[in-house]
Amino acid sequence: MMRDMAAIVPFSTTQVAYRASHRSCDLQIAPTAAGRGTVAIDTTPASEMLLAAGTDRRARADDDLPGGGTAPLSRRGFQGDVYLPAGQRAGSRMWLLVRANSTEQTRLNALSYAAESMAALEARHNVSVDIAAQYVRPGMIGITYAVNGTRVATAVTPS
Repeated sequence: MMRDMAAIVPFSTTQVAYRASHRSCDLQIAPTAAGRGTVAIDTTPASEMLLAAGTDRRARADDDLPGGGTAPLSRRGFQGDVYLPAGQRAGSRMWLLVRANSTEQTRLNALSYAAESMAALEARHNVSVDIAAQYVRPGMIGITYAVNGTRVATAVTPS
C-alpha cells in the first residue's frame, strides 16, 4: 500500500533493548563525556515495535483467559492505557496463548494479535508493518515485524 510521504511522523522514542535471557526490555543509557550517561533516543521503529509487542494488552470481554481466570486483574493490561483516548489499548494479547495448543489456529491467533499490537504504531507514523508468524520449533512461534528496513523478532511459546 502506498502512503503519503508528507504525512509520515518521524520515529523518536527512548531506546530499549531486548534481553532474551530475562524475556524483558531494558532502557538503554548512552555514555556521555561526563561519565554519567543519558537516556538513549531511538530514531528507528525498533523500540516502539518492541514495546508494542512486549506489553500485555488488556484482554477483551470475550477472550478465553489462560487458567479460566475471572477476577478483574486476570485480564491484565497496560497501566498507561489510562492516558490513551477512550477505548484505545496498547500492547499485545499474545499472553493469551501461553496455554494454547501448538496448532495452525494458534499461529493465526498469534499473527492477529501481532497485527493488532502494531495498529497504533502504523496509524501514528503512517507506515505499514510487515508481520510474519511461523513455528520455528515445536511449541515456539517466531514472530517478525519489519518496517523501513528495521526488523524485530520475538517469540511466543504456547504449551
